[in-house]
Amino acid sequence: MSTDTLNDAFLDALEHDRICVFPSEVTAAFSRRRAIELDSRRAIRSDSVVSWDTFKEHLFGGRRDDRPVNSVLRRAFAAQFLERNAADRLVTTIVPPAYAETSSPYAPYIVSFLPNLAALVSSSGLARLDAAFVADLRTLHLSYDEFLRDRGLFEPSWTEPLMRSSSLRYTIFYPEIVTDYPEFARHIETLKTVNVVHAPKADPAGEATPARLHRYASLPEEVTSVIGTIARLLDSGVPADEIAITYGGDESIQEYIERTAALYDVPLSPRRGRELSSYGGAGVFDLIASVVESGFGVEALEPLLVNRSIPWKNPSLCRRLVRYGIEHACIVRTTGEAAVDTWRDAFSVGDPDRIGSLERFFGAILTYLTRIARAPSAADLRRRVNDFLRSLDVDGWSRTDERALQSALTVLEELVDAETVLGAPVPSPWALFRELVSERRYVPGTPPPGVTVYPYRVSAGIVPEYHFVVNASHAATAVRVTPFGLLREDYQSALGAEPRDLSGDFLEMYALSGSVVRFSYALIGLDGAQLPAAGFVATRSVVPVEHTEHDTTYDPFAAELATFSGTGPLPPSLTPVQARGIERIAATGLSPTPARFTVAAITAPSSLDRIASALVPRHAADGAPRETPGTIFTSPTDLETFTTCRFAYLIARVAGLHELAFAVDPEPALGLGSLYHKIAEDLFTAIGAEDGRFRADHIERYREIAAQTISRLTDDGRCAAYGIPRPVFDCISSVVADAIDRLITAEAETFAEYAPVKEEGWSSAVFDSDMVRLVGRIDRVSRAPDGDEYLVVDYKKGGVPHKKSIPGTLQHDPDKGVSLQIPAYIALLDAHGTRVTDAAYYSFRKGAFEFVVSDAPNKPWADRSETDRILESFRATVSEFAKTVRAGDFTAPDGGCDACRFRGVCRTKFVVRS
Repeated sequence: MSTDTLNDAFLDALEHDRICVFPSEVTAAFSRRRAIELDSRRAIRSDSVVSWDTFKEHLFGGRRDDRPVNSVLRRAFAAQFLERNAADRLVTTIVPPAYAETSSPYAPYIVSFLPNLAALVSSSGLARLDAAFVADLRTLHLSYDEFLRDRGLFEPSWTEPLMRSSSLRYTIFYPEIVTDYPEFARHIETLKTVNVVHAPKADPAGEATPARLHRYASLPEEVTSVIGTIARLLDSGVPADEIAITYGGDESIQEYIERTAALYDVPLSPRRGRELSSYGGAGVFDLIASVVESGFGVEALEPLLVNRSIPWKNPSLCRRLVRYGIEHACIVRTTGEAAVDTWRDAFSVGDPDRIGSLERFFGAILTYLTRIARAPSAADLRRRVNDFLRSLDVDGWSRTDERALQSALTVLEELVDAETVLGAPVPSPWALFRELVSERRYVPGTPPPGVTVYPYRVSAGIVPEYHFVVNASHAATAVRVTPFGLLREDYQSALGAEPRDLSGDFLEMYALSGSVVRFSYALIGLDGAQLPAAGFVATRSVVPVEHTEHDTTYDPFAAELATFSGTGPLPPSLTPVQARGIERIAATGLSPTPARFTVAAITAPSSLDRIASALVPRHAADGAPRETPGTIFTSPTDLETFTTCRFAYLIARVAGLHELAFAVDPEPALGLGSLYHKIAEDLFTAIGAEDGRFRADHIERYREIAAQTISRLTDDGRCAAYGIPRPVFDCISSVVADAIDRLITAEAETFAEYAPVKEEGWSSAVFDSDMVRLVGRIDRVSRAPDGDEYLVVDYKKGGVPHKKSIPGTLQHDPDKGVSLQIPAYIALLDAHGTRVTDAAYYSFRKGAFEFVVSDAPNKPWADRSETDRILESFRATVSEFAKTVRAGDFTAPDGGCDACRFRGVCRTKFVVRS
């Protein structure tokens, strides 16, 4: 049977006032439009062409006194049954006893049995199944039957269909691809008012013009080829509604098709519904659940609060709360005997004036979401959900998101209705509501105009001018109908429930679903290797498609590449993506005077003025005098950044750009380092106040002081001030205590009798000739026992710089990096008349001092005689810094980019396709 023959049968049925019945609403809707085109009609009655489901409602919708059960009531029954089973162990194989008390995931499995349960327990092959399983089926059947009778409900598939008397005449098209047609066939065959037009029975490759299955090497090649072909058809004037794409496989294939079509500017009109919860308005409930289940962790709270699809009344407050939660590692909030509340800890260490509004807002969110999650009934859940929604900007929802939200609220209304039917609250209403929303398929309102995109099976029987069947692999085109779908295969066989294989029927139907039908598949799909559809293999109709990388006949991006590589002409047209790319090239790389500060100095006076104004002090020493206009402020860290890469300095110090963390680091290096510094500062301050110097014979006393200091800084969640959540600190507290104990031991062994002079103090000095003020925070300065020598210590949480990284030392090697903190501290102290004789790093991780400058027999990096060289080199660095910054020279070096955190901004070493 050809396409023309099918069209003739369709038109003949309409001509004789017969109602045409098609397998799906998609096919029916397409056929209504097709009838107008084929018969030059101005209009057609919508009820003259209907879907199979509508036909069943017309002919088999006899009135009953009881009410049909629906999916929500089935789920409510399953929830109740599992709740009873947890207490009484009603079944042992359907739900294993070990999982009876946590069996909510078995609810969909229970529901899957219900429509066919009556047929299953009455099957003659039941005796061949496991006795315990049969007993479970009978128990489930009795429970469900009692549930239905007590509530005036009936299961439609358990009863004979009630036929209405009707004088209307029907023509049913393609019953072979209607999965439940056999259940109604014996009733339909007795009716003289119904006739049938069968689907074609020839092989899809057996027509006069054989259909072929085009084989590509990969799915990207296949989809790119199809979209490219469609783009040419549209360019040639073919209307978009005369082209259709059908794809085998799941939603990931559709998403890939949509992404590719967007690149080629091919408009699509997808017709596949997705889970309702995947749409913004309805997805808010999954976000709420994630927040509650995480214990209000900030990483779960962020997707809810920083979400443009949810119309919060104060989005800025939402962002501030998330930022505060990340900075203070608010990872959990629990209640009960071992309660942990990292949010309370965070608010307790903050400035009340700054965080008052944040704390109140978090409290409101906590109340709303907790009440929702704890709702005792569906009716209570409805009230609490509405309370939360009213706290948002009710007019701020987008039209699409609002429709999805309303659909989710309709599900909630159905659950409330089910509760009325049950006469009691449904078990776990919040969890059940979310499960129902996730199972509900949702198709947004009117789809956008464009090439229609359908999942396989749905579009069988449409007849567009051009039909592309994509990813027609063996697995994606397999259609098998089994009476008891979730039963094991051996149980199916024992019951004599052989599956019906409709794969060939669908392929035959698709072979006639269009004036031009093109099947294709890829050897390698999204999930790996694939086999071709069996119907094409049998007739040797699988055709490999040759493709070369620069085949510009169907790929405008290959044409673009050929143009830029000089191997091809300019493409005749550009896709929007390409056009935007050319515009950006024209505005940057092709600009007559591109602003490339990585390779040329900044010369504009206004820009230099802005740079100068940005170099203001971030910290100032107590009593610092008013600066001479034009003085530049810098720090050891800034100088290190500048010396390593001037452009990185421009980005970080002048532009003030830095990376924002959008995830909590439960053991933040910076926060833990700050804690170590604070403990050491308070420890040595106490030692200085109590003894005036470090006495090795008082080491136990110092350990007591350290323990008290750690407790004072971290107890009751005060560790949140360092971004360390209390549960994490509880795990690492012994590590911190041990690190401080090793510091005390190392101090006793190395610097006994040294007197702490300055701990964690700010210091500044002006380099007058260069008009530069250096500001630095020195970790510790101690005076030697003889009173004439001074030690400067720089604490490091982890490792220390390379021993050859100090400029001015005899062994300095620029390739080992640049470390300027110790030289800067020596220079700062020297400016105030304190001559440093020894300098050292202390690593908390290693528990040892690393001497930078010393004459002691401990293998220092430099001896005291090199101190002047270090000072001279550092002053030269300051002079070079001042001169270069004032000249606007922030050019990038040739190397050293691999570890740079600004590489994505700078793009000096950005890799492009060649």
